Amino acid sequence: MKKTSFIAFTLCFLMASMFAEKKLSIAVTFDAMEELTKAVVKDLADVSLIIPEGMEPHEAEPTPQNLIFLSNADVLIYNGFGMEFYLAKVLKATNNKNLVLVEATKGIKPIMIEEDHDEDHEEEEEHESHHHHHHGNIDPHAWLSLQSARVMVKNIGISLSKLDKKNAKEYNKNANLYIKQLDKLYSEYAKKIKNLKNKNLVASHAAFAYLCRDFGLMQNSITDVFAEGEPNAKQLVALVEYCKKHNVKTIFSEEVANQALAQTLSSEVGGKVVKIYTIETKEDDMSYLKRMEENLKRIYENLK
Repeated sequence: MKKTSFIAFTLCFLMASMFAEKKLSIAVTFDAMEELTKAVVKDLADVSLIIPEGMEPHEAEPTPQNLIFLSNADVLIYNGFGMEFYLAKVLKATNNKNLVLVEATKGIKPIMIEEDHDEDHEEEEEHESHHHHHHGNIDPHAWLSLQSARVMVKNIGISLSKLDKKNAKEYNKNANLYIKQLDKLYSEYAKKIKNLKNKNLVASHAAFAYLCRDFGLMQNSITDVFAEGEPNAKQLVALVEYCKKHNVKTIFSEEVANQALAQTLSSEVGGKVVKIYTIETKEDDMSYLKRMEENLKRIYENLK
């Protein structure tokens, strides 16, 4: 009798487990998307990257292993603005007809990439036309703006709430709490940066236009939006002159950037190189909010 009861209990447990509602399966395209998505879902959904961890997302493409996850995922959350140049090809390959696409940047005003038509750079222009064909003409780095991040988090929260009504209340609650943290950080540095006399930010990689738009800063850089190519001698001289004219003593550079060029430029202007985060891959075991806070702190401290 006891044995029969045990078997019946085990069968009921297994059946209950089988019919329990499974978590949403969410694919994301790179670290910032993963961070913002996890801020909304906490442990209510399974979130997985579709490009190899540590790979530079401007050039990386999903591996076959990543595509297996995507082929069974419920949702794909992506940045948009041309960041995920591989998307159409990947979606065709996975053929997941039930996949719901969430473009995080929906509703954000894009920043267009300025074309360089200098007649001395024929070879460079050929390269430029190639990469604009590859990536598009929009600067994709919206996630490096706190103002844009709040829109992205809101978009993610709204989309997931529609898909997973059981957890909609939690998604909205989490999104709103995170937006409050973004707003608090923005307010703190908006006041500080507003009073700066020097508002010229020079970076190794032109990734900070949206951040600069938030705070009324002017961006100049060694390499372009997609960190492709290197400046020629004429461009480097112009950048040195720009730094001297505007009393720029700090070159902000992420770890994956060309450190030699950043060091050369800083030496020419008698300055230094300061680390900054692009949040495209995992960095220093720090959250999105912590890295954004560090970025703003370092920018403020070095421009004042």
